Amino acid sequence: MVKKQNRKKTIIAIFICICIISIYLASIIFIAENSNHECIGDKCTICLHIQASLNMLGQLDKCLSHLWSIGFLLAWLLLCKVVTHCLTENYFSLVNLKVRMNN
Repeated sequence: MVKKQNRKKTIIAIFICICIISIYLASIIFIAENSNHECIGDKCTICLHIQASLNMLGQLDKCLSHLWSIGFLLAWLLLCKVVTHCLTENYFSLVNLKVRMNN
């Protein structure tokens, strides 16, 4: 039962990631294709859609930058923990265990 729930959560997470990536790519393609359109003035629908796409991309960039900074911070903390553990932990060696090695 637990494995099915974890599998469902994984599938949902992958689906959400695919949706976010496809929205991101579709916005970039739309902006690239319509950047040199014939503008009719203040109420140009293409300009409004380009502005909305740019706003959405800006919000995604802010979110992703926060996630990257949190991930970097967690990786740094993990590295510090591993380094301090390695420096303070007394490892077992053959000499410490007084193992006799016969030839």
